[in-house]
Amino acid sequence: MLLLRNSLCTGLLLLLIGCASIDNNSNFNEIENLFLKNKVKTTLSTSFQKNKPECIAILPFQFDKAYVSNIENINIQELVRKTFYAHISPLQYRDIELSKVDYYLNKNDDLKTLGKNINCQNFITGRIKSFEKKDLKVYSNISIEVDIELHNTSELNPIWKSSHSINTHGGSIPLSPIGLAIGIIDAAKNLEEQQYVRITDELVREIVNTFPDNEEILIANSFENLETFSDINKTKISANNVMETTTSLLDGSLPSNEYAQSLYDDLKYDDSYNVIQTLIQNDAANHDTFFLKGRIELKLNLLQEAEQSFIKSAALNNKEPITMNALAYVYSINDKPFKAEAAYKMSIQTDFDNIFAHKNLGILMIKTNRSAEALYFLDTAAVTALKTGQFHEYKSILTLIQSMKDTNNDVLLSIENLKLLEKKLLQEI
Repeated sequence: MLLLRNSLCTGLLLLLIGCASIDNNSNFNEIENLFLKNKVKTTLSTSFQKNKPECIAILPFQFDKAYVSNIENINIQELVRKTFYAHISPLQYRDIELSKVDYYLNKNDDLKTLGKNINCQNFITGRIKSFEKKDLKVYSNISIEVDIELHNTSELNPIWKSSHSINTHGGSIPLSPIGLAIGIIDAAKNLEEQQYVRITDELVREIVNTFPDNEEILIANSFENLETFSDINKTKISANNVMETTTSLLDGSLPSNEYAQSLYDDLKYDDSYNVIQTLIQNDAANHDTFFLKGRIELKLNLLQEAEQSFIKSAALNNKEPITMNALAYVYSINDKPFKAEAAYKMSIQTDFDNIFAHKNLGILMIKTNRSAEALYFLDTAAVTALKTGQFHEYKSILTLIQSMKDTNNDVLLSIENLKLLEKKLLQEI
């Protein structure tokens, strides 16, 4: 009876394999090979160590030559690039917002010109050698392989490069009817869209772990990097709204903040800025108008103008933490630490769980040799990041605290307590 049942399962398996959408030469040897995982291969040049980058910009990722992935409905290049940006941001480098890179890249793709426009001469390039799925119905596999390089415009060769491949699999070779059903379910789950995100995150995380941090610099994190920021003041207007806006412009009516925001989202900063100026000149601007104006001025490297725009936005509405965070950030990069400190503290008064403000205040305190206060703000930021599941932020904050470990015993106690909290929370997941 057992022999008959196993024979039936084997027959069903062979039938499913025959129906699977894979290459004709696929076989069980190939399935076994898909379980192999490679280690990250990394090369670091001597010039990197001698002159560590102060900033890093990430260019759009490209597919390798004529390679075409069989994964549809996902912008793979964008997924890998944004994931890499998310993992590199916690390191102590001044990272350039992707939208700012794209804006200037579209104007002129010469890297030296781009470097001058964004004030950064170090560029990450990515080549996606493969990103594909295999579906045998009872067994599925998603694999990804990438090459990453860091270039400096003054160097002929990359100053850091890394390559890595990884795969995830679901299902198994069934030996019973129940095993067959479970294998099909597991294989199907493995091909759900979130798995593409998970495998990309795992691959990039392992690559970035080989990337040396620059602990010699302390730079305030840009408010543009906030994960929640993408949902604030970001309105996608429909085709009907665009038509209504166009009609209103033709009949002399004023455009809207939403229209200016839509242009901004499409990287049409100059057009968006013109709309904003029209609103201001006609006394139709509010705090959102000035906030967006400040964001555009940051993209265009108009730092003094950005400061004034965020001041006006805060004057109209100082109860929005993101506005105070933006103002504090601009104060920081304009070398006005006392004003930055006041703005960050006002942001915290509105939202005590504000990780961004606590973290940047900690950095500010370290730079002004106020270790005890720095530890308080960084410890608060790290605990909040842990409790809210923002582990990338937690990692970067912990690195900052660890850089202070020679200061006093309170730092060592903070690190020990954070490690205990981290272990407890991970066990609860």
